[in-house]
Amino acid sequence: MKFKKYVFFEKVLISALFLTLNACDNSFLKTRLFTNNKLNEQIESNLLSKHKYLFYYPSIIPHYPNSFIAKIPEALTDDKGSIFYLSNDSIKVISDFYNQQFKSHSWKIIKSFSKEDKSFIAKKDDLEVELVFLSHDEKTNYFINYKNTKTVITQEKKEVYENEVGKFKNIPKVLYSYVGDLVALETLDLKVKEVNQLIDTNAQINRRTYAKWLFKTYNKFYQDVPEKQIRLASSNLKPVFSDVSSNDPDYLYIQGLAEAGIIPSSLSKDNNSLLFYPDAYLTRENLIIWKVPLDFGKGLSIIPTIDIEKNWGFQDIKTINLKALQALYIDFHNKEKSNIRRIFGYTILFQPQKPVTLAEAITSLWYFGYQEKGISARDILQK
Repeated sequence: MKFKKYVFFEKVLISALFLTLNACDNSFLKTRLFTNNKLNEQIESNLLSKHKYLFYYPSIIPHYPNSFIAKIPEALTDDKGSIFYLSNDSIKVISDFYNQQFKSHSWKIIKSFSKEDKSFIAKKDDLEVELVFLSHDEKTNYFINYKNTKTVITQEKKEVYENEVGKFKNIPKVLYSYVGDLVALETLDLKVKEVNQLIDTNAQINRRTYAKWLFKTYNKFYQDVPEKQIRLASSNLKPVFSDVSSNDPDYLYIQGLAEAGIIPSSLSKDNNSLLFYPDAYLTRENLIIWKVPLDFGKGLSIIPTIDIEKNWGFQDIKTINLKALQALYIDFHNKEKSNIRRIFGYTILFQPQKPVTLAEAITSLWYFGYQEKGISARDILQK
């Protein structure tokens, strides 16, 4: 950075001077001259502030001579910081000084000073400086912010990069590791219009996509245990759902889950599930009903409503489907491995019809099993 052209010996000299003054303050001044502890603390604070200013503050920023430092925040560094000043002169006099200094020293004026917002911004090389006037009563109160724009841009790019995995972007930080593991597992195929298109994980997931991911991920977990795997449906079978024909690209997965009794259908005596609605969004209720039987290792049990109400304590329990309530009961007793805790964190509302996002759906697939008898995507990747 051009604005950080500090000479090495200058920094050494400043540091030595600071340490000498500080040592003098600690050993002689405090014991001989100052008996007031508050005064001692003030002297030490002033020395530290002056040290930070001399050591970090970019020397190419003009300094108005008739002003003094009122405050230096602790965050002052080479790359960014703020200095608060006080002066007896007017805002006009000080702003004219900085305006003249910036122009005469080849600064680029990004934002000209105005009486309305009483601020302006100037830039030279990678250093951007913002000067803001706060008030003018008996004294003029103003501050200068500076930042290295090159460093800021690099950090922003890094944050965006860390928020992407594979073809997915905008991944919630708390779910990032789950999505990363599932991407590495390679069971999440999703068609995109463009080759390099990234998929926003905050988008809703439809029922067909989750059914396919559920089928493929579960079988990947138990690839070495054939007796636990779900079988693909035969294309010769009569479709269970009238809106998912044998020509549907996801028929083998959806039909296979229905044949195995994982997805409610006419085969499981659920006459309300004659249609699958493959392109409708997946609800929280759908997710929990489909996923929990694969965790539990068997079908959902009939549980008294009074027992169900004692566990999660959802305030909207009366709006939740009975099958979902049974699944929630089992999931609650899965302790820290429960889907609800992993996906949604702490909540007293289930919101059964709320659409599930891609990130939430992926997170549900990170673990299969009940209590301590289970396996995670991380376990599979480490084999």
